Amino acid sequence: MSVQKYNKGSKFNATLTGLEFVKLEEVFKMSEDEKATTGKKPVFTITGIFINNKSKFGPRPFVSTPDFLVDLPSHMLDTVKEMLTDEELIKDINEGKVGFTVRAYFSNRYNKDCFSVDFVDKEPAKEKASVTATTEKA
Repeated sequence: MSVQKYNKGSKFNATLTGLEFVKLEEVFKMSEDEKATTGKKPVFTITGIFINNKSKFGPRPFVSTPDFLVDLPSHMLDTVKEMLTDEELIKDINEGKVGFTVRAYFSNRYNKDCFSVDFVDKEPAKEKASVTATTEKA
């Protein structure tokens, strides 16, 4: 066991300064635009995973990318907490080896379009889905 786990501060090399939050729906639209242009679904690189403890709706998980921040669904909070304790994952994120894709689906329960985040390992020539999260369209 390392006592370093009790140090405060970010575990990630990411700089959040100047980044703004983008709605998951907007990230999906960016994804669809790129897919229409390139024929491939883009993988957005994750530069950090965080929990906003000052949200008016309670703790909210979010990820940073080189270009923007995006909230994850609130039910992902426990998953994100677990991810933040995984030193190997943190190392992979800092090395640019982790990303996410976004997909849409229709929720019969809420009778509206919703969006899902799939975390993926970024490797040359292959990507593997590892965790799925869903969120409701605002």
